Amino acid sequence: MEGFSSPRHKNLGKAKPTIKKADYIADPLAKRFAVVIDTAGKCRWDTNSISGDHIVEILTEKVSTAYLQHLQAKRVSYIFAGKKDVNLKMALGKLSTLFGIKRLLLEGGGVINGSFLKEGLIDELSQLVMPLADGTTGLRTLFEIENAPRSRKAASLKLQSVKKLKGGIVWLRYTL
Repeated sequence: MEGFSSPRHKNLGKAKPTIKKADYIADPLAKRFAVVIDTAGKCRWDTNSISGDHIVEILTEKVSTAYLQHLQAKRVSYIFAGKKDVNLKMALGKLSTLFGIKRLLLEGGGVINGSFLKEGLIDELSQLVMPLADGTTGLRTLFEIENAPRSRKAASLKLQSVKKLKGGIVWLRYTL
C-alpha cells in the first residue's frame, strides 16, 4: 500500500509524550475502508482515504510513537495486532468489533495472501485470467507462504462459477 501513500518521504519528527500505543479510531462514522498492513510504519499519508475508503492501518507495537502522531494528524485510524508480527485473527477481530467490518476483499501480494491462507482465513477465491503471456521469472505467485514445510497440504478449492468477460478475460470463483 506504500504506492497509495505520499511519494514524498516525510520526516516524522519527535512525538509528544502523550502519544500512547493504543488503537485509534479517527472516523467512527466511516462506512467503507481501505485496510493496510503496515508492521513497521512505512506509509506516509497525505490524506485519510483512498478512493473514498477510510484508511485503517494494522500495526505492530514496533512502530514509533512519532509514526502514530503522524497517523493521528492525518486522521488515519489504526489498530495494534501483535508485538513484532501481525496476528491476523486478532486484527480481523478488532476490525469487526471496532469498525463493524465483517467481510474483506483481500488484494494483497503473494506474501499477504499466503499469510491469510496459512491461517485459514480465506473462504473464497475470485481470480481473473487475462489473455496475456509474460514469461518473466522470479515473480511472486498468488500465494507465498514463507517458511512453509514442503510437506504442507495444498488448500482444496471447489469451483463455484466461470464467466467469460469482455476482451477474452475469464473470471473464476472458488470456495475453499
